[in-house]
Amino acid sequence: MVTAPEQLDVTRREQRDEALHHLVKDSVERLSTQLSDGHTWEFLSLLRFYSRFWTYSVRNCLLIKLQCPDATRCAGRTLWNKQGYTIRKGQKAIWIWAPITRRETDPETGELLTLIAGFVPAPVFDFSQLKECDEKPLPMIVPTQPDDMAAEFRRLVNKIQAHGVDVTLQPLSTTHLGRSRPGTIVVSNRLDSRNQIFVMLHELTHQLWHHDGADDPDRDLRQVEFEAESVAYVVARAMGLEHPGARDYLLHWRATPELLHRSLVTIQHMVRRILILLEVTYDVPHTTEALLD
Repeated sequence: MVTAPEQLDVTRREQRDEALHHLVKDSVERLSTQLSDGHTWEFLSLLRFYSRFWTYSVRNCLLIKLQCPDATRCAGRTLWNKQGYTIRKGQKAIWIWAPITRRETDPETGELLTLIAGFVPAPVFDFSQLKECDEKPLPMIVPTQPDDMAAEFRRLVNKIQAHGVDVTLQPLSTTHLGRSRPGTIVVSNRLDSRNQIFVMLHELTHQLWHHDGADDPDRDLRQVEFEAESVAYVVARAMGLEHPGARDYLLHWRATPELLHRSLVTIQHMVRRILILLEVTYDVPHTTEALLD
């Protein structure tokens, strides 16, 4: 028999879960409306925020941004305590969804698998909410990059080519900055090194997602270009590069509400895939698994 306190806990959990669902739904609908009306500021703000939280799901990123717009690093109380930090008295938790996992043996291989059975609301706290945030600062999340990124461009090219994709610099028409075909990326040699990186990241998204058969064949050009530029923007920000041209490009493709709903999961998936492929990592890990600790 369920006791009264347990019933109360379940009710509170269900109420909080419903509230989180409404927060995400309302936020996505607002972004969709703004994009369809030709306004990109809030969506770009989300992409900038996501560049700091790319190991999280987009919906958890939205929840953190809505509750703590200036957040930089988030984790559960236990993990912060293990790192030698304590939550300041009176601080309000940021609520996100944490996965419920179960262990199961694969009947074919015998391997022990961890499966996600669902999600529950879970409290986390931002670094700014810690007592020791001033005396024990964390390493910088995003490095400061020089104007000349030629060396970094070559490093990224080597990583991409090691993945089996050829990258070349060639003269292109004034209306084309880059192009992608299965197994090949071409970037205009007229661009400076920073813009060569932006274009290469855009074309790499096409290469890894839109050309490899994993993509939905019914997606139109507008959705494909919107996804590629969004991914390039987040990856560039995670590398410490501002991508000023992204706003006009995203505005040109005018994402519809339906397009945004379909594209958010793709953007999340490709940002993670490309940052891992290019070995762009944070100094302090802050994965969804770490949040549960």
